[in-house]
Amino acid sequence: MDKAISVSNASSKPRVYIAGTIYEQKLVARIVDRRKLGLVGRFPLLPEPVLVANAKHLAKIIKERGALQVISRVLRRNWKSSTL
Repeated sequence: MDKAISVSNASSKPRVYIAGTIYEQKLVARIVDRRKLGLVGRFPLLPEPVLVANAKHLAKIIKERGALQVISRVLRRNWKSSTL
Protein backbone atom coordinates (compact mmCIF):
# COMPACT_ATOMS: atom_id res chain seq x y z
CA MET A 1 0.00 0.00 0.00
CA ASP A 2 2.90 2.35 0.73
CA LYS A 3 4.22 1.88 -2.80
CA ALA A 4 0.85 2.88 -4.28
CA ILE A 5 0.79 6.02 -2.13
CA SER A 6 4.35 7.01 -3.02
CA VAL A 7 3.74 6.47 -6.74
CA SER A 8 0.52 8.46 -6.72
CA ASN A 9 2.20 11.34 -4.85
CA ALA A 10 5.12 11.43 -7.31
CA SER A 11 3.33 13.85 -9.63
CA SER A 12 1.07 16.83 -9.07
CA LYS A 13 -0.22 16.90 -12.67
CA PRO A 14 -3.47 15.22 -13.74
CA ARG A 15 -3.10 11.43 -13.62
CA VAL A 16 -4.71 8.41 -15.25
CA TYR A 17 -4.88 5.01 -13.47
CA ILE A 18 -4.90 1.90 -15.65
CA ALA A 19 -4.56 -1.54 -13.99
CA GLY A 20 -2.00 -0.63 -11.34
CA THR A 21 -0.10 1.80 -13.57
CA ILE A 22 -0.18 5.55 -13.13
CA TYR A 23 0.29 7.79 -16.14
CA GLU A 24 0.67 11.56 -16.11
CA GLN A 25 -1.23 13.59 -18.69
CA LYS A 26 0.88 15.91 -20.83
CA LEU A 27 -0.69 18.34 -23.26
CA VAL A 28 0.97 18.07 -26.66
CA ALA A 29 0.27 20.15 -29.80
CA ARG A 30 0.08 23.82 -30.63
CA ILE A 31 -3.34 24.59 -32.09
CA VAL A 32 -5.46 21.74 -30.72
CA ASP A 33 -4.51 20.14 -27.43
CA ARG A 34 -3.84 16.43 -27.46
CA ARG A 35 -3.21 14.48 -24.29
CA LYS A 36 -0.18 12.21 -24.16
CA LEU A 37 0.51 9.75 -21.37
CA GLY A 38 3.80 9.75 -19.51
CA LEU A 39 4.57 6.89 -17.15
CA VAL A 40 4.78 7.90 -13.49
CA GLY A 41 5.03 4.47 -11.87
CA ARG A 42 3.54 1.05 -11.23
CA PHE A 43 2.23 -0.63 -8.14
CA PRO A 44 0.80 -4.14 -7.58
CA LEU A 45 -2.95 -4.55 -7.57
CA LEU A 46 -4.62 -5.50 -4.32
CA PRO A 47 -5.46 -9.20 -4.07
CA GLU A 48 -9.13 -8.58 -3.20
CA PRO A 49 -10.36 -8.04 -6.77
CA VAL A 50 -8.72 -11.31 -7.82
CA LEU A 51 -10.35 -13.16 -4.93
CA VAL A 52 -13.74 -11.64 -5.72
CA ALA A 53 -13.40 -12.57 -9.40
CA ASN A 54 -12.44 -16.15 -8.48
CA ALA A 55 -15.37 -16.43 -6.09
CA LYS A 56 -17.79 -15.18 -8.74
CA HIS A 57 -16.37 -17.63 -11.27
CA LEU A 58 -16.69 -20.51 -8.80
CA ALA A 59 -20.29 -19.51 -8.04
CA LYS A 60 -21.04 -19.47 -11.76
CA ILE A 61 -19.57 -22.98 -12.23
CA ILE A 62 -21.52 -24.32 -9.25
CA LYS A 63 -24.71 -22.78 -10.61
CA GLU A 64 -24.15 -24.30 -14.07
CA ARG A 65 -23.00 -27.80 -13.06
CA GLY A 66 -24.37 -28.28 -9.57
CA ALA A 67 -22.57 -28.47 -6.25
CA LEU A 68 -22.29 -32.28 -6.10
CA GLN A 69 -20.61 -32.54 -9.50
CA VAL A 70 -18.09 -29.80 -8.66
CA ILE A 71 -17.23 -31.35 -5.29
CA SER A 72 -16.88 -34.85 -6.75
CA ARG A 73 -14.60 -33.53 -9.49
CA VAL A 74 -12.37 -31.76 -6.96
CA LEU A 75 -12.19 -34.85 -4.76
CA ARG A 76 -11.43 -37.07 -7.76
CA ARG A 77 -8.62 -34.74 -8.85
CA ASN A 78 -7.11 -34.65 -5.33
CA TRP A 79 -7.38 -38.42 -4.98
CA LYS A 80 -5.53 -39.03 -8.28
CA SER A 81 -2.68 -36.68 -7.34
CA SER A 82 -2.27 -38.24 -3.88
CA THR A 83 -1.99 -41.79 -5.26
CA LEU A 84 0.86 -40.93 -7.65
